[in-house]
Amino acid sequence: DGEKSPRRYYEQQVGQTMRRIDIAEPTVPIPRLPTPPSNGLGAEEDSLQNTKMLRPKPVYRDMAKYKKYAGKVMRFTAKWDSEKPEENCRTFIISFYPADDAVSIWETSGDGRNTGMASGKFLERTRLTKTGTHGSKLAYYKQSDFCVGATIVAFSRRFVLTTMDNFTARMIDMASDDTTATGEFMGSPSARLAMQVGEDERMALMESFILADRTKSGTISLEDVMEILAKHLHGFSDADVMALVDLGREHTRDFSGGIKYEKLYNRVFETLHSSNDAPSSFPPSA
Repeated sequence: DGEKSPRRYYEQQVGQTMRRIDIAEPTVPIPRLPTPPSNGLGAEEDSLQNTKMLRPKPVYRDMAKYKKYAGKVMRFTAKWDSEKPEENCRTFIISFYPADDAVSIWETSGDGRNTGMASGKFLERTRLTKTGTHGSKLAYYKQSDFCVGATIVAFSRRFVLTTMDNFTARMIDMASDDTTATGEFMGSPSARLAMQVGEDERMALMESFILADRTKSGTISLEDVMEILAKHLHGFSDADVMALVDLGREHTRDFSGGIKYEKLYNRVFETLHSSNDAPSSFPPSA
């Protein structure tokens, strides 16, 4: 290539345009050695530090998180997810420690039947890696992965979480409050409740409302509503519950404590009417 003046002179004297010659070399990607697998000694994240620097430093610990959740344990009951029917009766208690995201598993005696397995410690407290993650893509189970109905894989064994204790439910509620405050949780309370209540459970919900209406006035107390919906409100913040209660009030300034259960039911499930997942209206009281 050349400057404008030599190029112009070349065109005037020779009558040809000076062409540019591309001498750029193709970019060659820098080869990267694959991350070696852990040798099984110590934590996998500690072994990973040895591949990053000659003088490895301790793995970063979130001390603010540790201080916040120190001494707190989330407990779930779980069942063994196996293709063998004789193993499906085995039951477990899975404890999650949010301070350091560790998990421990304890096998129980189940429903009293002889499972052929002795109850006791099944897994020592440790951090569980998610299936298919290792090396630079290592990922551990965290608090958001634990909820009723979730499946936890511990060293190729699958566990389905079935229930949780009251303390765990309160922790999930508080976590939901924090998430709602930051605007990360999507979906209105009524839509989330409608998704949690199964089609067969909606009929039972109707009957519970009707039985609670002893005066056949179409109105029941707030306490009755909370008792009927209690098992479906895990993960709902206080603000979400109040939003659901407002759906059944006569008007926004109604502080009598009475809830129009027909209005509440229809408002919750109106988003599902188009797909015929719920009856189009609440059945009349007998």
